[in-house]
Amino acid sequence: MKCGTTTLWEDLRQHPDLVLAQKEAGLLHRFPGDDHRLQRLYAREAAMASSTQRFGEVCTTYAMLPHLPDVSERARSLLGPGLQVVYLVRHPVDRVVSHHRHDTANGTLRLGIDEAVHADARLLDYTRYVSQLRPWFDTIGQAAVHVVVLESYARNRQESLSALCRVLGVGPPPTTHSLVHNRSGDSQVARGRLRHVLASGGYRRVIRPLLSERLRRSAAHCLLPSTPPAPEPPSEETVSFIRRELRAEIDALCNIVGRPVWPDLC
Repeated sequence: MKCGTTTLWEDLRQHPDLVLAQKEAGLLHRFPGDDHRLQRLYAREAAMASSTQRFGEVCTTYAMLPHLPDVSERARSLLGPGLQVVYLVRHPVDRVVSHHRHDTANGTLRLGIDEAVHADARLLDYTRYVSQLRPWFDTIGQAAVHVVVLESYARNRQESLSALCRVLGVGPPPTTHSLVHNRSGDSQVARGRLRHVLASGGYRRVIRPLLSERLRRSAAHCLLPSTPPAPEPPSEETVSFIRRELRAEIDALCNIVGRPVWPDLC
């Protein structure tokens, strides 16, 4: 969450060899305890892809432990040995700040960030990158999990996208553009009852697929409130607290990637 998944989804879905489900479809969370129904659902979704295309989805809820269930075992059972996972990471302090801003805008959080990092465990838990990755490593092996660092991706977007496509076993990607999607502060955010409607399974499964992206953006412009001002930034004490809390995770990620991911932290 808040690590550039919308931009990556937009880039990958332009590739002729890839077919992606609607973003945040959350297919692996459907029908808990009923893998047969899930298998039928996934087969219907994957039928959009031809025999020469790869099918996938982009869903941040697959890395929200311990607040949402681990789906790695279900993914392996459903998709078999060809399963590959791409995991985006972002500078931990920036991710926490962006998450707080997002949840402040939609009304989920009403605390300043200096209080919120102590009151809402999600802000740090979703930034414990290696803890989120570990179930996938244990289930499908570390070689099948590909870590993409947002800052590197944004800095060398075409080169990074080409490298990812090679890893995924597809041809070179089309030339991408510099547009960054769903950047914090740029997008309008639903609040109150409308937020719950748009997050509901009925809207995501039934209504959203029927609406073109252009129509959704036009409706968002008309219906959603203006983006509220950014909350106050974290204090130096809070930044130090975030770094201390995530120190072990940051070091472990640097070891996995094999280089200092963020020079000011590693």
